[in-house]
Amino acid sequence: MARIEGLTDATERTFLAGSLFYLAAWALHSFDHVRRGLFDIDIPVQVLGNVQVVLTVVFIWMLANRHRLSPTMAIAIGIPATLGIAMAHLLPDFGSFSDSLWNDGIDWFTWTAVIIEISGSTVLTIVGVKAWREQQVVVDRTSASPVSDSRSS
Repeated sequence: MARIEGLTDATERTFLAGSLFYLAAWALHSFDHVRRGLFDIDIPVQVLGNVQVVLTVVFIWMLANRHRLSPTMAIAIGIPATLGIAMAHLLPDFGSFSDSLWNDGIDWFTWTAVIIEISGSTVLTIVGVKAWREQQVVVDRTSASPVSDSRSS
């Protein structure tokens, strides 16, 4: 099986495990939105959610193909997902970018799905940064040129 360029076996396993945790959490939260009804959400939240869907589908393809930029994509998804989901769901209603869970009628399943996805996107960010940093060390090692002594002639 192909490997993600620049990662040790241990880092790649950790990256893949964290990515799968995020994908499962994302699927759970998405299922919850379908369960609660997709049309009760303001348009700006729907648009941002759909952007996350597109990026996540691209990430799934990248992961399946062990693309070398999958750690970068993990960071690009993880940070905004963690912050955006937390802001949209955990803060009191603050306008069109809000889908606050503090409203009446929100059950335990929704709370659980949101907390798990925030956890999953946080884990995705952490494993993405770890993998990305490891790739940068490999790039630094391979691009380093031997130092020549110009004083000797």
